[in-house]
Amino acid sequence: MSLVFKSTYTSSICSIARSFISAEACTRQSHCQLQKLNESERQAFIARHSQAQVCPGEDVGVIASQSIGQPTTQIALSSFHSAGTTAVEVLEGISRLESILNCSFKQSTSTIRITKHTSPSDFVYLTIPDVMSSYYIEHDLDSWWYAIAEKHNFYTAPTSYNEGVVFRMIVDSKKMKAYKISLKLIRDRIVESMYGNNNIRVLVSPEFEHTIDIAVQCVTKSKDIEMYVYGLVKSIIFPIQICGIKGIEHVLINNNEVKTKGSNLMSTLGLDFIDDKLTISDSAVDVLNCLGIEAARNVLVRELSKVLKGDVRFDDKHINLLADFMTNKGKMIPMNISGMVERGHSYLTRASNERTIVELARAACKGVAEPVQSISDNIIIGSRSKVGTSIVDILHYT
Repeated sequence: MSLVFKSTYTSSICSIARSFISAEACTRQSHCQLQKLNESERQAFIARHSQAQVCPGEDVGVIASQSIGQPTTQIALSSFHSAGTTAVEVLEGISRLESILNCSFKQSTSTIRITKHTSPSDFVYLTIPDVMSSYYIEHDLDSWWYAIAEKHNFYTAPTSYNEGVVFRMIVDSKKMKAYKISLKLIRDRIVESMYGNNNIRVLVSPEFEHTIDIAVQCVTKSKDIEMYVYGLVKSIIFPIQICGIKGIEHVLINNNEVKTKGSNLMSTLGLDFIDDKLTISDSAVDVLNCLGIEAARNVLVRELSKVLKGDVRFDDKHINLLADFMTNKGKMIPMNISGMVERGHSYLTRASNERTIVELARAACKGVAEPVQSISDNIIIGSRSKVGTSIVDILHYT
């Protein structure tokens, strides 16, 4: 995929012109004088502007891909692990570059600046299975504590239920201690989700430590009760959220800074104990959903520059060009086969990237007529690409 600039850049904005003038000259003039240019400044701007122009037909896409692609061969396949019980893994090198170009949302991290002390449960998204070590169904239980709980209005009991079938859930005490979660909190979350459903009652078991009993009212046959209870609990109880923000898997708290694995910027910025000006995410997709396409483009430029840092030398204009190309449709388009399909590239161009046989067979079955416009198409069929001096046709030769 290549981009061909066939026209020059034009601009009459004074602020852009002033960016090419030395800072010393700008500081000597007042704000009103900045609206005008003297002759020497105008000549300096024109000269600098002429140097910045791209020649007609210059294949900047190929040059940018070469500038970015060549140094990546020297990047190590590495990842960084932060020490701690809730370590946050940060991808680097080729893996990180691949996730950026593919617009991957899974391998994202965020840095959150907090204004007061918090616990991991404020960020890490946990559901019932995350805090559960085991579970099973008990039959013919002596449920005397249900009568006591009902008497003291600990919960709303149904008019009738099968006391011989109870789903018993044993929680992970270590994880509950790490995230400061109580059995009462888990019970309350289940009860809140079951509001208006009198077929299920929940109670902390007084006989077993770290155990919650879920009694289910059954109207099925005896042999189908166990299957019914398992299906009901897995579909209704297991998806219940206990704490945290959806999308955040692990967290590492260091003083007033929180690093997370996973990102949900929209929900994070809604917390009252965070500094929204110092909270960032390295996921361009997450930033797009929250702040828009311009902010997502800035994240792409920042993250691509961060991956290619160190001894690798590259031109910032090429990074900006790549970020512009991925966001110029008003949305994030990945640099892979799905992005090529979304942009409407030809079958020959798709075949040059991935799934060669599949794309060529699909084009043959449809009888597609290829316009042969891109560089990849011309290379495949052996014709001259429309770049450089080939962008014009010779009408007369003597």
